[in-house]
Amino acid sequence: MSTQETPAARADRAEVLARADAAWQRFQASLAGLTAVDYERPGVEGLWSLKDTLGHMTGWFLRATRCLEGYLDGEPFPTDLKIDQFNAESVALRAKADPVAVLDELREAYGGWVKLVRRIPDDRLTVNLARHWTIRAMIHHFEEHEPAVRRAHDLAQSEN
Repeated sequence: MSTQETPAARADRAEVLARADAAWQRFQASLAGLTAVDYERPGVEGLWSLKDTLGHMTGWFLRATRCLEGYLDGEPFPTDLKIDQFNAESVALRAKADPVAVLDELREAYGGWVKLVRRIPDDRLTVNLARHWTIRAMIHHFEEHEPAVRRAHDLAQSEN
């Protein structure tokens, strides 16, 4: 393993942010053409609607940001994430919200996460941190949920 590949080596902030931005741009583009009805239709990801999926993603970006803030303050990352419970709570919290409001909240949560990643001191933005779920999984979250967006488009077309 070369020095640049060791977990303590510094990560390339520009590369991390470029990957995040590219994933975010692709995800936003994939939403084009969907209506409020399309966002509310259940069944795009299990029982979830697209709005539920966006609420889930919002919750995770907010949580990742809080965990990274704690890391910068010297706190350890939480080890028991209670993923299923957190997912259910994130969706329930936004259940009555307008789809536009949920999408706006996701935009804000993603923007806050990006601002925080930009603030991480160079000596603390390590390869190990870049591989932690608070960064790696957030970038991949868009790709993970693109099938839900495709399904929303498919369902919308089948109703027309």
